[in-house]
Amino acid sequence: MVLITFTINYKTEYGQKVQVVGNIPELGNWNGGIDLVPYENNIWKVTAIVHTLPFEYKFKIVESNTNKVIRWEFLENNTNRMFCLNKQADQIELEITWERPEDTKQTITMARVLKSAIKKSCSKDVL
Repeated sequence: MVLITFTINYKTEYGQKVQVVGNIPELGNWNGGIDLVPYENNIWKVTAIVHTLPFEYKFKIVESNTNKVIRWEFLENNTNRMFCLNKQADQIELEITWERPEDTKQTITMARVLKSAIKKSCSKDVL
């Protein structure tokens, strides 16, 4: 199990929200997803408890009241973001740039003495 905080900067319109969705139950199995919480300056965040690694994910903009999809994040060759971990970690924060997986930054936190690292060979679009 690892806590993953997803942080993304995206300017929504009134009545819209950001969701993260992925191919694991914790991220909705590509249906639904998890709502990110708005912070100041167009920053959206959510922390999820993830038991299934690796996983694919992406973001979408939905109507706040109905969850109707307004826009999916589009990545090169219509791919998804990929997250995998090659060692143990307690918490990971991902700072994500919309539609630019190569700009994702991560911070790893360990409550115990563990060596952890993001696996760089998961796919060409790690994270």
